[in-house]
Amino acid sequence: MYCFQEKILINIRERFRWFRKIIFHGKISPEQITFFVTNKCRLNCKHCFYKDKLNKGEDAALSEIKRISENLGEFSFLTLTGGEPFMRDDLPEIAETFILKNKVSRISIPTNGFEPRKIYSETQKILERCPGAEIIVKVSIDGLEDVHDGIRGVKGSYERAVETFKLLKTLKEKNRRFRAGILCTISKINEDYLEDAFQFTDRELKPDVFGLNFIRGNVSDMDIKNVEFQKYEKLYALILSGLRGNYFYKAYKKFVIRAIKRIIESRRYPFSCLAGRVSAVIDANLNVFPCEALSVDMGNLRDFGYDFKKLWRSPKATSARNYIDGKNCICTNECNIQNNSFFTPGLLAGILAGAAKERLKSS
Repeated sequence: MYCFQEKILINIRERFRWFRKIIFHGKISPEQITFFVTNKCRLNCKHCFYKDKLNKGEDAALSEIKRISENLGEFSFLTLTGGEPFMRDDLPEIAETFILKNKVSRISIPTNGFEPRKIYSETQKILERCPGAEIIVKVSIDGLEDVHDGIRGVKGSYERAVETFKLLKTLKEKNRRFRAGILCTISKINEDYLEDAFQFTDRELKPDVFGLNFIRGNVSDMDIKNVEFQKYEKLYALILSGLRGNYFYKAYKKFVIRAIKRIIESRRYPFSCLAGRVSAVIDANLNVFPCEALSVDMGNLRDFGYDFKKLWRSPKATSARNYIDGKNCICTNECNIQNNSFFTPGLLAGILAGAAKERLKSS
């Protein structure tokens, strides 16, 4: 039984581990992992950067995932993604494995919401199996019905996504550590319609969090990446204006907005990137990458007997880190910006100072 005393001990141990990784990042296992647990997906999204891998090859077996978990060490943040992660029939078992073996405390699962009943029942199982962890499921909604269905390539996907979200909200009654969120990707297609979509979801659906991703990666039509940045800024200002308290979150999001703006305008990454040090990406075929945007891999876990630490310390992994250190890539990946800011003392101090200013403004 997960008890209060155990939670305190986990928090102390977790924060000590974070401190070690701030100092020794790259020498010990990552603190955040994005795991593409499947390549399967029923939709045909115009902004998808993963299309070249969709519905190809076999996904890693649960037995393989368990072997990886045994050699991975402790870490805090896990994203289970795809493809559509809920197309796997063993997602609750995967989540439970990482929580029991690796002391994961926060699991985030993005979903297209296309299978409402299955997503609801599988999330319910995850919550039953993982009572001590924070679980957030984010349903992708990229506009109101016509816009969303046009982007997702399947008519009726909007109705299904909304139904999924409403079902997930009912799980909050018995699960205080569960959050139901909405995730939106801004592109040239929907930049003029997202304000209406946000106001509708905020008023009618009342998500615990509304996430806004800036379109990234290699998509089928690269022209849809030409977003007018002022529209992105305006929408985020609207999102943040409705928040009460949570000064750190506001300061952090404003930091992300400024960082993305600098990246777009300068075509350079504005600070050291810790991808491949404090974070890693594992695809459905068990290839490990520093970042989902890079084709430069660190190796395949099958070639290392599923020993993540052995792969992590390999010459190929070092070579991938050197590639990033050479400023050979840029991206607007919000997950990487988050990891970089939280595990770089100077950047974190700036966000904390920003949070103090937010607090003063509200007083």
